[in-house]
Amino acid sequence: MINSLKNYRQIDIVFVDCMNLLARNYHGISNIQYGGKNMGAFFGTARFIMKVWKEIHTHNIVFIWEGKNSWRKQKYPFYKSNRTYDTQNDFYECVRDVQEVLPLFGISQVSIEGFEADDTVGYLLDKNRGKNCVIVSNDWDWWAYLNDSVQVWYRNGITSRETLSVMFERKYGVANFDVTRIGMFKVFTGDKSDGISGIPRFPRKFAAYLAMRTSSVDGAMLLLKRLNVKWFKKASLNYTVLKQNYELIHLNKLVHVDVEKYISIEKGVYNKEKLIKEFNKRGMVTLSDQL
Repeated sequence: MINSLKNYRQIDIVFVDCMNLLARNYHGISNIQYGGKNMGAFFGTARFIMKVWKEIHTHNIVFIWEGKNSWRKQKYPFYKSNRTYDTQNDFYECVRDVQEVLPLFGISQVSIEGFEADDTVGYLLDKNRGKNCVIVSNDWDWWAYLNDSVQVWYRNGITSRETLSVMFERKYGVANFDVTRIGMFKVFTGDKSDGISGIPRFPRKFAAYLAMRTSSVDGAMLLLKRLNVKWFKKASLNYTVLKQNYELIHLNKLVHVDVEKYISIEKGVYNKEKLIKEFNKRGMVTLSDQL
């Protein structure tokens, strides 16, 4: 179920996967135009922030951006090579608009050079361990961070782990899967959105079975061997790929990094008057009225 934020426990910090949120709004609210530009990313992001203010009564929102020079792309050039980007299109104009206006909301923006948003949120969650946090992303990789104090806002509200498990079952036919094990599942099945190949035709139910019982490639290989199934040979032939996938998918690279050298933190200061001007010059009077 989607829990109403009004009825949920007090949230200390909201961490937002910026590019994920902007892309969803850009494509999902494409009917909002102004000056010939798609303004969905800008409008949807502003509306989301004000929804958080209203429903969970916190201004402690952190927007997390992808850092430059991702270690994954440097080590594995194929990573996300299936994605094409046109930095001159109006989506990136919207991104730049949002980056400029976020400080006026009092929003903090964080990135870490060499690392992506899902690495960075792991670092920030560890720094704020014990606090009640919400992560905002439709990226299933972020499910790995869920625990008693970390929840996920999936689409329109805070989504229970049970609901995420049902979503997983609908997609793959696997019941009662612990969604925090999604990383190990993808080691075998791959992740097309990131250009990560798994073992061709590897059964999803079997991948889920392994993910629920093992935490490493070598552990999974031992289990496969003990089960004496035909997929042991297939996995053995793809052992290098599995190790590579584990490294790409599991989010632990910041543990041994002197983060202070690479982290960028921009703190904003709420300015209602300037926000209204920014909204009005983009034809978003309805947003101004909500401030």
